[in-house]
Amino acid sequence: LYGGKKSIRCCYQEITRHDADKFNPKVDDNFSVGQCIPFVDTVNLTSEQQFIMVKCVIPRMWKNKEIYTNLHAVVPIRNDIKEKLQDNLTPDRQRMSVLIV
Repeated sequence: LYGGKKSIRCCYQEITRHDADKFNPKVDDNFSVGQCIPFVDTVNLTSEQQFIMVKCVIPRMWKNKEIYTNLHAVVPIRNDIKEKLQDNLTPDRQRMSVLIV
């Protein structure tokens, strides 16, 4: 349909949220989009990257046709979360009892 896998070109852009007053109702409107970094098949992301936008195009005559654009939230296991989980594994620690109805 699109001329084969080899003609598809994809790139990703890091979306960075700016630090802002957390009580500001428009805090999520304050972000920047990085340059589009080409990739083939897979990308290894760092734990600091929170959101990325992926775009894929195919060459068509005199311009590229965009065939895919999507935003992805990256959910890494942060070190502070790992430590909390590890602390909860100790047998002598009193655990909370939570009931969700």
